[in-house]
Formats: sequence, structure tokens, C-alpha cells
Amino acid sequence: MQRIIVSSRFRASSSANRERIFTSQLIQLRFETIGLFCLQMEKTLIWQSSEYQLRTVNERVSNLQTSDEKMHSRPEPERITSPNAKVRRLGYFVLFSKMLQKKRFSCVSLQNRILEKTVQEENRTLLEQACKELRVRRRTPVMITGEIRSEDAFRRYLGTAIEMGLIQKTSGRLYNTKRGEVLSVLSRNNNPFKLSLAQSYLLLMIILDKDYDYISSVVRCSIRNGKDEYKDFFERVTKIWRQKLENLDFKSAKTYDTLRKAISTEWKDKKTYYRDIIRASRLEWLLDLKVIEYWSIKTNRVVFREGIENLLDRKNFSYTFVTYMQSLVKGSIVYWREIPLQKRTELVGEILKQSFRLFETVDALPKISANQLLEYGLSVLAGSGHVCSIEELDNAVKKFIMSNLDTYRYVTIISEADRGYISKL
Repeated sequence: MQRIIVSSRFRASSSANRERIFTSQLIQLRFETIGLFCLQMEKTLIWQSSEYQLRTVNERVSNLQTSDEKMHSRPEPERITSPNAKVRRLGYFVLFSKMLQKKRFSCVSLQNRILEKTVQEENRTLLEQACKELRVRRRTPVMITGEIRSEDAFRRYLGTAIEMGLIQKTSGRLYNTKRGEVLSVLSRNNNPFKLSLAQSYLLLMIILDKDYDYISSVVRCSIRNGKDEYKDFFERVTKIWRQKLENLDFKSAKTYDTLRKAISTEWKDKKTYYRDIIRASRLEWLLDLKVIEYWSIKTNRVVFREGIENLLDRKNFSYTFVTYMQSLVKGSIVYWREIPLQKRTELVGEILKQSFRLFETVDALPKISANQLLEYGLSVLAGSGHVCSIEELDNAVKKFIMSNLDTYRYVTIISEADRGYISKL
């Protein structure tokens, strides 16, 4: 039996608020059975029992922190504004992440490394190899597209990497975010421009998270291939933003202003802006990700892999990616729920072990981000053909930790930034 003592201020709040927040009042959870307890601390629950779930709280945490849910229907315009015709190859984000792996550079230092002659020549050779495999027919034959040849091109790519949440800039220094660190360790390929399935999973998840309004509209308008495709695109995104504006809580003044500005923006040449800035870069990304089977720029015809609408369903992305990319998987795909329990336990144990080796923070108590662990784990699983949702992996990690409390602790935090962390004793 359990008793939950909640402050009067918390009881008096609205139902919606009760679902998403704890007030600064102390919330004490008392349990007469041994195991689950909560230390006196705001917004933090530490699970220490096989009966680790306080169901209503755990569901709220899951809803807040699931990557698929987090990138589903946010109120602000979901678009990356920095890319232009120069930002075409996703492999440069892999290069950036590798150069910044557990390091910090100034913008000038990173730029000099990318533009250094021998590095540039090596990257050009690798890029040419990758571009030959792209299933695209261009207006004029070219060996390479999207190469960083100038400071301006570097700044464009860097701006997009920052907007995508792969790189952080603080006090003039650049370093990988948690997602950037995950990307930096995924590849075992000597050519960063030939993306592995694991890299494709992570990068597409990020693009759908940060750029959904634009990327989904580009795909759907390209499928229709109408005469005035650019008009269809701007009508579609404007409709999306108007709906968001209507549903917006007007206390969100910043988001309200951002939506109004996005809706009212008028471009001098919409057709050219859509074709060269918005559409071109995103279709090039989808080429890198092997989502596009064929693209004729001359005839404006784009053929996507069958089932593209399922892939654009962000709510179930973690589950649908592998089935969508099934033809690229070496061997057969495997559903997580069909894997024997012992094998699942071994997989989770290996993911935890590797995550601590790769991402462990230098603190008195070794720990890793829960989101980082899950995104790394899901990327690795996707790369080996495992169909697994983030909820399935998260639950498997919790169960594993409950059986190994002498080694690990899972601390859940109610936050938009991260679902929590895992400490190693």
C-alpha cells in the first residue's frame, strides 16, 4: 500500500498542469513495501525496486521525454532556416562531430582544419566517391555537389549543424552536444559521406525533429509534382502555422510572435527561393539518407521509397524506420518483442557498457544521459536491423537496472531537455 502526500497548491492546479509539472513544494512519496522511494528533491524520482513504476508519474515522464513524442506537434515553426544551396551533404556533420569529439575548438580553428589543403583533398576524394552513388540525374554532369570550398560554405554548414542541435557554441568555443557525441561514435566507415544505417537513423530523426514543417511539406509537394509546386509548399506550411497559432496558449508571447512573423514573411521570388534554397538542400539530404530512389532535376521528378508517409509519422519513427529501410538491412529484420528475454538482456547490458565507455561524464559519480543512451542504443539497433521503439528500449533498460542495483541507478527527471540520467556505482 502506498500513500502520496501532495501539497494543496498542487491539488488546486488544473488537470493539465497536474499532468506536466510538480510545484516547488516538496512532494513526499511514502511506501510501506520495501523498494521504491523518493528522496526529498524537486522533480526527481529514483527507482530502487522491481516495483519501480509509480504509473501515473512514469507515464507523464514518458510522454514528456520520448524522442518520438518530443518531436511531435510542437507549437513553434519547425524548420531549419540556415541551409541554402551550399548545405547539401550530411557527411560534413559527421566530419564536424568527429573533429569535435570530446574536444572544443574556436570557429576559426575548426574552419582551418576543414579547409586545410591535405584534409580538403582527402575529403574531396571521399565526397566524389559518395556522389557517384547518388541516384540523381542533374542538369549538367558534375562530379561533386555540396563541397566546402570556402569560408562562407563552412559557416553555412556550421550554422545548420548548430540549428540541428549537433554542435553548441559557448564563449566562442564549439563542442558537440549529446547528440553530436552520439553521431561521432556511430560510424565505422572510412568514408563519412557514405552514411551507415545507424547514422541515417539518427540524422533523419534529428531532421524530422527540427525541420518537420519544411521537410514533410517538401516531400508531399514533390510527390504531387504540380506545375506550381512552390505555391503548394507555401500554402501548406502557412496552413500548418496558422493552425498552430489558433491552438497556441497566448501566454507564449515569444512563440506567438515567431509564428506571426513566419506567416507574414514575403519572399521577393518565392519560386526561386523554394527551388534553390528550401527544396534542393532537403532533397539532397534525403538522397544521402537513401530515402529517394531516383531524382531527375531536369524533369523535376522525384521517386521516394515506398511507404514514405509512414516514415513521416514522427510519433512512431523509432519503430517504422527499420521496416522502411528493410532493403538496406544486412540479413532479416528482427522485432524487439520477438527476441528471447535472455538475448534482450544481453543486448541492453552491452548498450549500457558501451554508453558508459563512450559518454561517461567526468564527475565524482560516473553517469550518462538517459536520452543519450537511448538514442545511441536505438541507432545501433537500427543499424543491425532491430525494430525497437524507444519505449521498449527504455523499459528494457529500467528492468535491467532493477536486476543490477549494485551497479546502476536510473534517475528520472521531469524535464524537456532530458528524461534523466543513469549513474554507475
